[in-house]
Amino acid sequence: MIAKIISIYSSMDKKTKKLMTNGLIFCFILAVISSLLLLIYDLFYSSITLYYIGFYLFKNSILFASIFLVFALGFDRLKKELE
Repeated sequence: MIAKIISIYSSMDKKTKKLMTNGLIFCFILAVISSLLLLIYDLFYSSITLYYIGFYLFKNSILFASIFLVFALGFDRLKKELE
């Protein structure tokens, strides 16, 4: 299964691969920021708004990461079929 994923990733177009990689890095940075916000909330109990911001930011970063992954794979497949 992992070998198949690696072969799909290595056969992708360079531009699509770069866009997907940059998108996943962006989502990882959002997840780290949201984790820091949740850690600050946990340590200091400052505001419930801080908890909601961290929670929704983490949720959205996971959603965006899955969207980047699925759309990049789908776009690459459509691009190969049209050629």
